[in-house]
Amino acid sequence: MVNQQGQILGVASEADIVANKGRQVKDIMSKKVLSITEDTPVEEIAALMMTNKIKRLPVMREGKLVGIVSRADIVGAVATGKHIAVYGPVNDL
Repeated sequence: MVNQQGQILGVASEADIVANKGRQVKDIMSKKVLSITEDTPVEEIAALMMTNKIKRLPVMREGKLVGIVSRADIVGAVATGKHIAVYGPVNDL
């Protein structure tokens, strides 16, 4: 849920909705929202999702919602090679 300025007020997951049928979003949404920016590395997004057991993260720009990244987006990025990770020094053999 966002306000008129595009700022996130809260997030309701699929599990929240299924468990709370008939209630208003404002009553079931999580008000503590983790978010990322457009330049957050794929590896960091994946770690946030795993650590916090969440499936989606809102993408923010200057305090406004501009998109959402899902687990499927992460899998797609890895599968198509659209991310680069260097975990240590690279040496010529």
